[in-house]
Amino acid sequence: MSTTLLPAVFVIVGLSFFYFLIYPVLLSPLAKIPNAHFLSPFTTLWIQWRRYVQQEIQAVDAAYRKKGPIVRLGPNEIAVNLMPGAIKTIHGAPGYDKTEWYDFYANFDTRNAFSTYSFEDHVVIRRRVSRIYSKSFIQTSPHVQKILSAVLLDRYLPALSGDAQQTRTLNALDLNFSYGLDVITAFVFGLQHGTNFIENIDERRAWFSVYLESHPPNHMFWLLELPNLTKWLARCGLPILPQSYYDARKGLADWAMKSLTAAEEGIPSQGFEELPTGDSPLLLGQIREEMIAEEKAKITSEKVSKEDPTFLRSESRLQLASECLDHIRITYTYTLYQLSLHPEIQHKLRQELLTAVSKPEHSVAYDVSASPLGTLPQPSTLESLPYLHAVIKESLRLRNTFPTSNPRITPSKNGNRGNTEIGPYKKIPAGVRVVCFAYSVQRNEEIYKEATVWRPERWIAGESRESKEELKKMEQWFWAFGSGSRSCIGKHLAMEMLRQGLAAIYTNYSTHVADDSGFGQNGNFVTGGISDSLMLRFEALEKKDGKR
Repeated sequence: MSTTLLPAVFVIVGLSFFYFLIYPVLLSPLAKIPNAHFLSPFTTLWIQWRRYVQQEIQAVDAAYRKKGPIVRLGPNEIAVNLMPGAIKTIHGAPGYDKTEWYDFYANFDTRNAFSTYSFEDHVVIRRRVSRIYSKSFIQTSPHVQKILSAVLLDRYLPALSGDAQQTRTLNALDLNFSYGLDVITAFVFGLQHGTNFIENIDERRAWFSVYLESHPPNHMFWLLELPNLTKWLARCGLPILPQSYYDARKGLADWAMKSLTAAEEGIPSQGFEELPTGDSPLLLGQIREEMIAEEKAKITSEKVSKEDPTFLRSESRLQLASECLDHIRITYTYTLYQLSLHPEIQHKLRQELLTAVSKPEHSVAYDVSASPLGTLPQPSTLESLPYLHAVIKESLRLRNTFPTSNPRITPSKNGNRGNTEIGPYKKIPAGVRVVCFAYSVQRNEEIYKEATVWRPERWIAGESRESKEELKKMEQWFWAFGSGSRSCIGKHLAMEMLRQGLAAIYTNYSTHVADDSGFGQNGNFVTGGISDSLMLRFEALEKKDGKR
């Protein structure tokens, strides 16, 4: 080697030593944060490997227990398990934008409320649907009540009626996935164009099969953590994902667009008001009307002649379809499982439900032997029941469907660049990836006594072992629906489905575990994945003097 090159070599080696060793360990603003792993200051390889083998939450949760509520996962990544300030700021304040991790959830390659990166873009999309997701709308809309009544009373309860002994053993996961999809697709497209998976078993199995292919558990690492590399390799003829994944994604997209088109074509010329109760496509209609108004304003401002403004342009219809598909989720059955394991809690819940719904001023209890079937209790009646509320809340605390990290990026604008505070750590630079897990937040032993034990009484003042101050802290750490402006917009619909569903079952049946060997065994789904099974035995309650 020429002596003239030696100085340059020394400079390169010295700079590399400084950049890759000295700076991340001693000088980085993240250097004061405890390392989750000894490699954390130097590389993300260790945590990426954990993600690849589907052990991320176990690794991070163990680090929290050893090192504290804020740990460093990589040179530019931290994990936070500190409430109420830190996490609620990260997931609720403007500036903490989302990352390419969310690209997987952009249906039709079009961003929706969940997958938008920036706070500003999310506000626009959320504003379109906030009215129909409000608690007042969910509890007073005749369309919502008709949907719940049709699905629960005409489909769900009849599916539970068994033999002469009035018992039936069913895969509760399968049934409850169907319940969730039937309600939510009716909310999106109307009852006429929604699914009927409770009764149409072959259609249900076909749809679930496509859904599973579109969410391949063994390939989610590539789709979430390295989406750009995955796309680039596919374009180069080196696909990581099987062709069945792409076929399934297209199949779901085609299904959503077909349902959207059918619902649109079913809208009378006079408008949604002409549709029968329950057939109005609530979500589709709300978004469509908002987007048409936005397009009209845009056309006016641009002074450009467009086609009939009552119809959306092709790119807007893709966004509308993306938004509708994003709101179709899977409902899990963790609450039924726990109630089946705890007959004394099940009995106490049933007594509360029967007492409330049998009062003269309230709707009657369900009666699967009557024709027509009973009516739904008033939403306000069920909402006021403390034990029902506690049962649901405790299940939500422990029921995370998939303990994902939902990452954010520290702010890089609004004058906050490099001045972010997270817990006791100040001057966190812009662009740092921050991950938080509801799984860890709601299993914090310092906040929740016997944190892994399902104990509804913990939420009831007077019955709880916790003091008022401890109950207050528990409420502050409760994070089942996220927080801030990007919290789960469908939480009121989800709660109504849970309340009405539990009331329907436990005023008519008792439930017992028949076989739980196939429930939640893969280590990722706390409540059971779509491919799992949970066999429950439903036994009809005996009637006494015309009452159950």
